[in-house]
This record gives sequence, structure tokens and C-alpha cells, in this order.
Amino acid sequence: MTALGGDLAGVDDIDAGGLEVEGERSVLERIARRYQTPRGALDYDPDFGFDLTGELSAAFDPSRRASLESAIAREAEKDEAVASAIAVV
Repeated sequence: MTALGGDLAGVDDIDAGGLEVEGERSVLERIARRYQTPRGALDYDPDFGFDLTGELSAAFDPSRRASLESAIAREAEKDEAVASAIAVV
């Protein structure tokens, strides 16, 4: 495994064959899972997730846009391999 870590492959669902991914792809897939998991959906990690689709479906003004950008970046930064993130909506 690389310094960025590894994980089972898959975003919508874990790869049925047990395929593993490493490095940047692993980080990207972990963050993608965060963005499609509603916060609180995981009993064992209630702070995991950010329902990006739901957030983008709601109407927003410039201040909501800034708040959303900040929340998206903070969620990515929860991954131990992400030092800092910037989101642009």
C-alpha cells in the first residue's frame, strides 16, 4: 500500500470481487462515498458523510454557496490523506 492508503474498490457499492485500490484512486473513492452518504447514516460513524446531491438540489444564494463550499471542503478534509481541500460551487 502507498502512503495514501488503500481500500476496497467501489463508490456506489463495494466491488463484489474484492478488488482493492491504492493511492490517489483510493482517496478519491473514499471522498466520493462521503459525498453520497447522508450524515448520520452510519451508526458506527455519525459524523461521516455529506449528502451532496441533496444540498445541490436546494435553492441557494451567495452566502449559502460560500457555506456549501466550506462544508464540502471540510468533509474531504476528514479523510486522513487530505491535508487541505478547496471546493468551488
